[in-house]
Amino acid sequence: MIPSILYDLPVWFLSVLISGLAIAIMLGAYAGFRRLVRREFDSDDREVAMALLSVVSTITSLLLAFTAVSVWESHSAAEEAVVHEANTMDELSRDLSLFGSEASRDARERLRVYAQLVADKEWLDMRTGQANEEAWAAADAIFLAVAKMEPDTGKREALLPEIWGRTNELVGYRRDRLYTSQSEVPAA
Repeated sequence: MIPSILYDLPVWFLSVLISGLAIAIMLGAYAGFRRLVRREFDSDDREVAMALLSVVSTITSLLLAFTAVSVWESHSAAEEAVVHEANTMDELSRDLSLFGSEASRDARERLRVYAQLVADKEWLDMRTGQANEEAWAAADAIFLAVAKMEPDTGKREALLPEIWGRTNELVGYRRDRLYTSQSEVPAA
């Protein structure tokens, strides 16, 4: 895992830091090699070294490209999961407001609390691939509040299955979001 302090650094600074460290390590290795091996290389040795260098840089470029594609796909999946969860929360909130009972207002308030916990606390926990227990409890509280809703009119009777469907969708999209937050670049 990456130390969490790296997430707080600006991207430009992190880029300069990583590039600078890589260049310093390479220059140090070059200087150390030149001191240990005091040999002059003829043109044949240089040609072999250049051919080998081109093979190594091609392989490195391909690995970098595969890594970039993997990171892009993970980012896209995470973005999709977040958008689906947010849209489902919005749709569920609208359905609950249309239901119009005291129990539905309670469920809507619990949904608001859940959204606030996700934004304020769980989002930070997801940096390290962790779920927030308080947010899980808030999601469970939404289920309990919806379970207390009793349809006493035809409109409410028609709306309740939709509310249950959206509540279940919300949990599914929550799991997707948490799963994608745990994705990492595969080890080479």
